[in-house]
Order: sequence, then C-alpha cells, then structure tokens
Amino acid sequence: MKRTKAKLAAENSAMKKRIEQMKSQSNEFQEELRAMDGKALEKEQKALLADIVGETEFLKSLQNQIEKLKGISQLVKCPCGQEYKI
Repeated sequence: MKRTKAKLAAENSAMKKRIEQMKSQSNEFQEELRAMDGKALEKEQKALLADIVGETEFLKSLQNQIEKLKGISQLVKCPCGQEYKI
C-alpha cells in the first residue's frame, strides 16, 4: 500500500512538472503570435493554404496516374500454358 502511494505521488509530481512545462511552452508560443502583426499572420495563412492546395493537386495527379497504370495490362503466356494478366 505504501509503495502504491509513493508510486502515485511520484507520478503525480512528474505529471505536474510536465503540465508546467507545457504551460510555459504555450505561453512562449502565444507571445510570439501576439507580437506578429495581423497582416503578417494573414500572409502566412495564405501561404499555408496555397501549399495545401498544391499538395492536394499533386495527390490527385498521382491518383490519376495510378488509375491509368492500373488500366494498362498485358496478357502473358507462361511456358506451362498458364496465362497471366500483368
């Protein structure tokens, strides 16, 4: 019972330290955002959205290529007489 309590106390302490670290990191991140002006944030957002659109178009293009390649096939006859579609 004492071991369990001690273990729980240690885990609780470690969790509190992690929470404080996360709060500290969060505050630092928020300060950086507050320091940026609105136009810079809008510009950054537009750039990110453009990247997403570009990646989406690229993925669609790859999917189309895959579908085209799936449509290409040949019938190959094995010396044993079996035919395979590749």
